[in-house]
Amino acid sequence: MRKLFYPAIFTREDDGSYTIEVPDISGCVTCANSIEEGYEKVAEALAMVLEYMEDNKEEFPKASSPNDFELKPGDFVVTVEFNLLAYRQKMGNKSVRKTVTIPQWLDTMATEQNISFSHTLQDALMEKVKH
Repeated sequence: MRKLFYPAIFTREDDGSYTIEVPDISGCVTCANSIEEGYEKVAEALAMVLEYMEDNKEEFPKASSPNDFELKPGDFVVTVEFNLLAYRQKMGNKSVRKTVTIPQWLDTMATEQNISFSHTLQDALMEKVKH
């Protein structure tokens, strides 16, 4: 999957905290005490919403240009990157069992050469899903 980039609007509140909204993604709003924390939190919120959308086979909204927004004084726009594959690797590292069928001769040769079936399958799948 390609990387996606969405603009997020940071609004400074009276108490010094920030409210951060991704206008292209309905309901994608978070808050933070600093810009650094805000970037981390909005990236996490964006990831959770987009993962939910993909799981429910919803189409991802097209990202607006950061220049498309009229900002209030003090507001600023930050572009947030999202990569679903990297997010799933980070969050869903639980192993699952799969049953595969291979020719007996290949099983014999791989076993004799101490080739890890799990590792080889993971490598092959990673190569396939990158495309």
